[in-house]
Amino acid sequence: MINMHDFLETNDRNKLYLIHFLEADMNHYFPIDSLMKNLGISRFKVENLIEELNVELAELKLNKLEIINIHFVTATNINEETIIRLRRSYVRKSYYFCLFEELLYRKTSLAEFAEKFFISESKAYDVKKKLSSMLKPLSISIKNGQIQGDEEKIRLLYFDVYYFFFNGCKDIFKVRIDEIKEHEEIISNLKGSIPLSQEEKIYIFMRIINKRIKNENYVEISSTDFNSENDTLQAYQKYIPMKDKDIKIQETLYFSRFLYAENFIPIEDTDIGKANIRLVNKIGTDFSEKIVRELLQDINAIKDSEILPQLMANINRINFRWIYFQYSTNTFITDNQWKYFEEVYPEYFEFVISFIEKAAFIKSESAKKTLFYDYLFAIITIVPISYLSRSINICIDFSRGKTYTDYISNNILQFQSMDINISTKPYDKTDLYISDYNSEFVSCNQIIWKEPPTNKDWKNFGNTLVFIRREKQREKAK
Repeated sequence: MINMHDFLETNDRNKLYLIHFLEADMNHYFPIDSLMKNLGISRFKVENLIEELNVELAELKLNKLEIINIHFVTATNINEETIIRLRRSYVRKSYYFCLFEELLYRKTSLAEFAEKFFISESKAYDVKKKLSSMLKPLSISIKNGQIQGDEEKIRLLYFDVYYFFFNGCKDIFKVRIDEIKEHEEIISNLKGSIPLSQEEKIYIFMRIINKRIKNENYVEISSTDFNSENDTLQAYQKYIPMKDKDIKIQETLYFSRFLYAENFIPIEDTDIGKANIRLVNKIGTDFSEKIVRELLQDINAIKDSEILPQLMANINRINFRWIYFQYSTNTFITDNQWKYFEEVYPEYFEFVISFIEKAAFIKSESAKKTLFYDYLFAIITIVPISYLSRSINICIDFSRGKTYTDYISNNILQFQSMDINISTKPYDKTDLYISDYNSEFVSCNQIIWKEPPTNKDWKNFGNTLVFIRREKQREKAK
């Protein structure tokens, strides 16, 4: 995949990287020497970037960056929204993106591009040269004023860029009223209520297709006998401005694959192709055998339940999306939250990590991080945690009586992801006893809260649950 920040001018890209460093280290003093090293530029350039950023932050009505004692930079009120707004403004003024966008709308010569954006033809040539080098790894090129290559790759690239930079923006494209109605009709035919973020995804994808078809660029998919009774696809087919039946079928099939990949329609309403089926099934079989062998081996009824088929249907869809519609994401791209999942869902965490580390089709570290979350969330939502571990049994018994005990119980149930059972009397399987006094009648772990629990108390409680879960996991492994 292309590094999306390569679409930005060098100066703006460095400013964005700089603000990323500061946002990650908010309210701390960030060494200027570290910025120089990470960005590969001089102190003078770092200070110039800070000056430019302060002008832009003022326009966004945000606090400016400050240089402290000539060695440190500090910032407040910088968050992800700040970064997104800056990134959008930077890409809109980037000549690389402007040329890329022009090629989506129309055939464009360098002379026409230079005239429209008030630059010299030599500058336009340099822009084209840089953009061409970015596209080359995808076997996409710029020839005769057009972007050329595999049509599916071109569409996915445009979707990738627009979704990365403009998801959530109004007026991304120049659209007519009838095109808005087309989008609304297609959305209305999808089953269930579609969240706004998902509507945006479909909208951007449809508009990219629309622009490419208008310029007579069509997908070529070998299956030409595709036919679906799905209402959404029927509505979509009406808006394909072509009389050629084969083109309509292939364009509808292409759109149906996207809807399946994004979980809007079931696999029965599309045809993902024999080659994709073989690859998806191969990965799915490896996953299924591993999960039954390593994670669900103690569940006698697993083969008779709906859990495994439901999970594998989800995993196969995830794998198809990764193989066929792989695009960039702005969320869940780091391993910052891995510790949380390792502590709360240790069995799931270890299984997913083990699978993605050995999966040959995952080529990069960013891919591993993305698929880690996709797989993990699929397992968490479908396979109950109670299937894997004995529940944590907690006895809550406060001398103030039932009302206060119920109050604490209701708060503790917020930790339900740890699979908690609550009782008011201890018994032989009780794992944790919580009270306002120490009892010599129980042999399990005890927590004593003389006063209503503070943030520190709740943190200690969470750590205790993690400890108990680990002990249970060790017992199970023996």
